[in-house]
Amino acid sequence: MLPNITTRLFAGVALHYSRSAQASAPLFVKGAALITGTGNQIAQKQVASPIRGFASNPFQTDASGHIMPHGGEVVDLRVTDPAKKKALLASVTHTQECSDRNACDIELLSVGGFSPLTGFMNKDVYDNVVENMRLPGSNLLFGLPVVMDTTDETIKEGSKILLKYKGQDLAVMEVESKWMPNKVKEAVHCYKTSKLEHPGVKMLAWERGQYYIGGKIHGLELPTRVFPCQTPTEVRAGLPANTDVVVFQCRNPVHRAHYELFTRALHAGNVRPDSVCLVHPTCGPTQDDDIPGIVRYHTYEVLKKDIANPNIKWAYLPYSMHMAGPREAIMHMMIRKNYGCTHFIVGRDMAGSKSCLTGDDFYGIYDAQDFAAENAKELGMQTVPSADVVYTEEEGYVIASETDPSADNLFPEEEGYVIASEVMQTVILADVVYTEEGYVIASEVVQTVPAADVVYTEEEGCVTEEEAKAKGLHIKKLSGTKFRQMLRGGDEIPEWFAFKSVVDVLRKHVKTN
Repeated sequence: MLPNITTRLFAGVALHYSRSAQASAPLFVKGAALITGTGNQIAQKQVASPIRGFASNPFQTDASGHIMPHGGEVVDLRVTDPAKKKALLASVTHTQECSDRNACDIELLSVGGFSPLTGFMNKDVYDNVVENMRLPGSNLLFGLPVVMDTTDETIKEGSKILLKYKGQDLAVMEVESKWMPNKVKEAVHCYKTSKLEHPGVKMLAWERGQYYIGGKIHGLELPTRVFPCQTPTEVRAGLPANTDVVVFQCRNPVHRAHYELFTRALHAGNVRPDSVCLVHPTCGPTQDDDIPGIVRYHTYEVLKKDIANPNIKWAYLPYSMHMAGPREAIMHMMIRKNYGCTHFIVGRDMAGSKSCLTGDDFYGIYDAQDFAAENAKELGMQTVPSADVVYTEEEGYVIASETDPSADNLFPEEEGYVIASEVMQTVILADVVYTEEGYVIASEVVQTVPAADVVYTEEEGCVTEEEAKAKGLHIKKLSGTKFRQMLRGGDEIPEWFAFKSVVDVLRKHVKTN
């Protein structure tokens, strides 16, 4: 008989048991697997998306054993035949220089990062994505519109445009539609605001041209970058088949808390053994005050060498951030599915932004997490229930729930088995509770609460802020502003906060700027 206490099963996962629950009752997680029986007598029928150990492969896979791309295949729009390239260039009627953001979009279209798109969205597709976050016809989820903008009055339907970038011929575009978009409507639907204080709205108003044009593209070259960006096909080839791939998206240097987060995510309750983590930073344009992509790339490269962990894979994504919060979380999940990832870590306040006037947040800190959880099943992916990690002087980095005395009372005993602490710097997706209808996803019957912030304490190292306060621990904090001041001042950065190799790269950047 299982004890009526919290039991550590996996990193950050505790299973609560109530003696009143029926031991032979069906264990059912909607969209997952059905298990009946007691002890070793278990009959299992795979449906999809099980918790660890429930099924051999919960995802639809392609012939190579990797998760199916969004829409069924990785699109490749690159033209390799020299004669076809020559013919395309000869057919050009217009030439347009691309922005950094345009170049990122062209690259992701060309290599299939935006699969199933075969070009920039036409007006009907754009309208449907803006209003409904779906592609017309297939009804597939698509987080944000992918459009080419122009100020050229002479471009019209039927034109063929050579899209250039810093001296390179990136693609030829066949213009199928041209229109003047309602940018206010786009801003309200995609960014939840029309205020210019939002960086995405400012980009729409100040960076993008008056017109949008849609149509198929033919890729000629990929932008030449200092940092290499592997294509979805190349990334997939480097990932093990028939296993889970947990992806960590970031747009800033990786510090120690991040490292603890994505390494521990490999042991989350809904991640199978022998899984790998893909650290897949965004290296395209982000916010004006973010660290430049090339500097971030150098921090990742030195850290990759320091870690030298075969279960941690690295690749770089040529994507321009929109800071669109919840809808951008969907965009990132969709893109990473095309790169072969099965699980996505959704950061606290992912792709969030603040007003440049008031400093107010445009989104709630859990909006992106909740939205990702709501749409993960339809995307055919899972979000990872990795526990919050905190630093303690006694034990270094630990999972907050391992020492939290309140964990036993997170759910009432009447609900039977409960995964009590699959709290993430992301969302809580795989919590299950026992009800009169059997086991269901907890979020369908109870309101779950994401974990507290990670803090560093003198006594126990990293713990949750809640735990630190409960135990009366002395919290040590280092804000981003203070961190930058210390970098500029040449002060020693504590190693509990950042890797020395990463700090060295950032110091060089500060000195040269």
